[in-house]
Amino acid sequence: IVCLSGVLLSLFLSVSYHPADGEKVFAIDPQQQVVVLADETERFKSGDLLRYYGSTQARSAVVTLSKVASTKIPDESGELTASASLLQVEGLDGNTSTARDGVVAKLYPIKRVDPEKGTVLITGKHEGLAARDQIRFINPSGGMEQIVVAGTELIDGNTQVSVDGDTGALGEGWLAMPLLRDQAMPV
Repeated sequence: IVCLSGVLLSLFLSVSYHPADGEKVFAIDPQQQVVVLADETERFKSGDLLRYYGSTQARSAVVTLSKVASTKIPDESGELTASASLLQVEGLDGNTSTARDGVVAKLYPIKRVDPEKGTVLITGKHEGLAARDQIRFINPSGGMEQIVVAGTELIDGNTQVSVDGDTGALGEGWLAMPLLRDQAMPV
């Protein structure tokens, strides 16, 4: 019983993080600069910065969304009846894989970093972001930081995040990808 409890406890207390504004990818075509999502979404708009990642065969990329269109993808029977979104993007140049997996998540520019107070001001309202969630900070020219959220506050329509961690490397040009905490079972 003790061993069973130990094994089950580790399963019940497992935590995963998923992007607050992310969608599963159905397929990509790097030559056409197209990403097809598994579902239809109105989450993304032209001009948004997106991060494509998670595929085992394709490189992660920060891309700019040019156009969103509705499309149909095969359902379980193979007929083109399932609604999906087709994203025309710029920046998939380094990818050669047409893998059918991965995630596309929206990125938000950083407006201000205050290393003394441990706060970061991110564009947009992120009302779902709470303590113990995380934010992955990405520098398009290279570099990534992942920091735990201590608290949030709305300031002039943008979200100021207090973080547990060092914000010294963050600065202008960095982008934020909020990650929501998903615990298998509450304690």
